[in-house]
Amino acid sequence: MRLLGMAGLDVLDGWQPALRGALALMLVVTGVPHFLPSWRRDFVAMFPANVSAARRGLTLAGSR
Repeated sequence: MRLLGMAGLDVLDGWQPALRGALALMLVVTGVPHFLPSWRRDFVAMFPANVSAARRGLTLAGSR
């Protein structure tokens, strides 16, 4: 985000505004799968441990 500020986007030209923008982006990226269940599996599969568990058919409390 800070690079966008240095590139001329004045609203992100500083570490605090860039941090706010990055936090907002993180919340949007993690919130989208919550409201769009069709994206949930793809989002969870981004984490290597989850991919490994899914391939091995492991369960957690009886559910996959």
